[in-house]
Amino acid sequence: SLGPAGASVLARLMRALAVTDPAAALAMEAQLPAIDAAEVKGIDVDALEQGSRGSSAMRQRAGGRKRAADEAMDVDGGAREPKKRSRKKKARKPKGFDPALPNGGLPPPDPERWLPKWQRSDFKKKKATSAMRRAGEVVKGSQGAGKVDENLDRSKAAPAPPKDAQPSKPSLPTKKKKGRK
Repeated sequence: SLGPAGASVLARLMRALAVTDPAAALAMEAQLPAIDAAEVKGIDVDALEQGSRGSSAMRQRAGGRKRAADEAMDVDGGAREPKKRSRKKKARKPKGFDPALPNGGLPPPDPERWLPKWQRSDFKKKKATSAMRRAGEVVKGSQGAGKVDENLDRSKAAPAPPKDAQPSKPSLPTKKKKGRK
């Protein structure tokens, strides 16, 4: 009284048990539903037995021999070209590499390679700008906190000239009038 799905599961269980415990598989055979001779008439039993040997994982490990045969036949039964396998690319080696020597005959990598660039011994800091070189020292801190040039202080400058000597008016350029000519 197994349905079609139950019969399929039982058949798979028997197939798995046939490898490990053939006696248990034969005992389960009685539980399978009977098959009419008319249903089996057009089936090639030898081809079924050949296809059922081994698990699908073993067939995949076999190098795809069955897959190549399946690809040769189209769905319509006509022959088609098998797919070309892509070749594995040759590994690129550095110039002067010799596999017989340790480390390929190449010098070991620089141990400072993994440090940030600013921590390496070869790293040169940027030269100070010309304004900093002229000042003689680097100014650090907020704006206006640095050294102040005393020459620029207007509070200590010379007294302003008297007011009665007024400079002449600067000559301004004349504006051109817009409009028609």
